[in-house]
Amino acid sequence: AKAAISTGIKVLLEKYGIGVEEVEKVYLAGAFGTYIRVENAHRIGLLPGVPLSRVEKVGNAALEGARQALVSVRRREEGERLAERMEYLNLESESDLLYRLVGELSFRPS
Repeated sequence: AKAAISTGIKVLLEKYGIGVEEVEKVYLAGAFGTYIRVENAHRIGLLPGVPLSRVEKVGNAALEGARQALVSVRRREEGERLAERMEYLNLESESDLLYRLVGELSFRPS
């Protein structure tokens, strides 16, 4: 999972032509985000170049989002607008994906 996550982050940054310094916040969600030690994730290179101060653990984000959509028309509409702006990026279409994944297999900062 470490290689896939760190590779995915790097590909996203490259595809959209932004540097990691432009990323305002990285949210870690679900059980993974709840129980991971952010310092350790940083140490092994899971979040390549993302400063610890920009990483936030948010718990069960899917459940909280569903709850907000059920109790607030405004929040539901915000979610719908956000969903319309989403873009799908198929990492498998990257010609050098396997090479990049192998490069991220080690547990070192990248």
